[in-house]
Amino acid sequence: MKGSRAAVARRSDSAAYRRISVASADARSKVPLGAHLRFAADLTHPAPGVRAGAAELSTAFAEASPATVKLVRDRYFVEADGHVRGAILGGLVRARASFEDWPDFLAAAINRENDPANRFTLRHAQVVEAARGADPAVVAELVATFVQICIGRGQWEPRALLRGDTPSRPGAGTRRAPSGVGTG
Repeated sequence: MKGSRAAVARRSDSAAYRRISVASADARSKVPLGAHLRFAADLTHPAPGVRAGAAELSTAFAEASPATVKLVRDRYFVEADGHVRGAILGGLVRARASFEDWPDFLAAAINRENDPANRFTLRHAQVVEAARGADPAVVAELVATFVQICIGRGQWEPRALLRGDTPSRPGAGTRRAPSGVGTG
């Protein structure tokens, strides 16, 4: 019984954050920028869904403060759950202008990351950052990881992956691809 109550509480907390994170852009724009402090406090919550929601909401705006971005960034390196790390990466990509060392973060994160979808996000960010000067090995892993994810899901859905839809993960379709991905 005790375990089932905990599961219900986790689902409830996760659902609350999911409702907030899928709110319309207009509604999110009315949230005071100081609200990120509340979300940042939940980065260490026991429920992975709450941590993922807190990461997304802490960095919901590209204008997130450098202090908040650093807090979320530091959490990336201690987070064990791949889905939560994915949410953290989504927010950090959005708030990358607040980084003084974005390329260094990407290099350190790729050395730590083992989740294929997260490696794809990191490699994509590296390619975008480097533009035409992207290292061929980085581009090769970006493509290989992309194919690995598509094949691992048992289907070939490249446009869905580029849009950020990841049905193999909870909250499929709610994760947004980095700007410029999947457009055109």
